[in-house]
This record gives sequence, structure tokens and C-alpha cells, in this order.
Amino acid sequence: MGNYDISTEQEQCPDCMPLIAYLRDGELPAQNDALARKTVLQSDYYVYQNDVLYHLQSPRHKRLNQVDPVVKQLVIPRSLREHISKAYHDENSHIGTDKMYETIRN
Repeated sequence: MGNYDISTEQEQCPDCMPLIAYLRDGELPAQNDALARKTVLQSDYYVYQNDVLYHLQSPRHKRLNQVDPVVKQLVIPRSLREHISKAYHDENSHIGTDKMYETIRN
């Protein structure tokens, strides 16, 4: 895989732009109330550190007595998703789609 500037790629990604603008600058999409509300609701599950957007993944299970740490996952911009999926698939013995997704996500 080539070298990519993940920060630049995220800033140009339509999925990442609203969250980055809100977390970094406190700005919400001005022309789209629904997107502004969605951004505020989603912002609790994201963090913007060192110019990179991460998703905070909390384990979901019913074991109330077990404490699991929150996992910080790199947000992959649209421009790199297909490339990462294809590269991971090809380099890991062509594992199935579900297993590939879960492994990358974890």
C-alpha cells in the first residue's frame, strides 16, 4: 500500500468533514439541519487527535460485571476504503467478507 496522508484524506472525505469541523472548530453544517443534528449526536463517539479522526468503539455485550476498554479506531476515508479492503483481502488468503470486515474493524 502506498503512503497516504490520512489527515488530508479525512479532511476531503464527505463522511469525515462534518465531524472534523465540529470537533476541531465547533462548526456545524450551516445549510443542513439534519446533518447538523446527526453530527452532534455522533460526536460523542469520535475524537480528533493530532489532526486525525478516530471512532471510539465500546464493546457490546451483556456481561455487566466485565469492564472492557474503549478502542480507538482510525476512521478510514472513502477514498481509501476499497483499496484497504482489496489489499487486506488479497494479502490474507482471500478470507470471507464477514471475517475480513470484523478483522479490519478490530
